[in-house]
Amino acid sequence: MPDRRTTTKQDILRRVCHKTGFPLEDAKFIVQQFLDEITDELARGGRLEFRDFGVFKAIKRKGRAARNPKTGRAHQVPDQAVPKFTPGRLMKERLARLDPAVFDDGKYPKKVASEEDGGADG
Repeated sequence: MPDRRTTTKQDILRRVCHKTGFPLEDAKFIVQQFLDEITDELARGGRLEFRDFGVFKAIKRKGRAARNPKTGRAHQVPDQAVPKFTPGRLMKERLARLDPAVFDDGKYPKKVASEEDGGADG
C-alpha cells in the first residue's frame, strides 16, 4: 500500500467504532454533530477552547488587491472571516517529539505507524 498522508473522516470513524464499540452510524452521527457544533460556533464569531488540544476562533482577514493568474486581471478581495487554530500544550509537546526524518520532502510527513491505526499496514 502506498504511503498515505491524509487521514479522512472515514478513517476517524473507523477508529472511533473500534475503540468504543459503537455502530458506524452512531459514530458518524456523533462525529458529524461535533464538527457541526464547531462550525456553528465559529460562524457566530465564537471561540472554542479544548484544553491541551487547542483553540479555534474566527478572525477577520483584511481585504486585499489580487490578480487572476490566468487572465492577469486585477480585482479586490473583500474582508472576510476565516478560521484560525492555535495548538494546545499537549499537541505542541507531541509534535515537538516528531522525528524530522518522517518529513520525506520537507513538506508533508510520511504516515507514521501508531497503535490507534493498527500499525503501518493497518
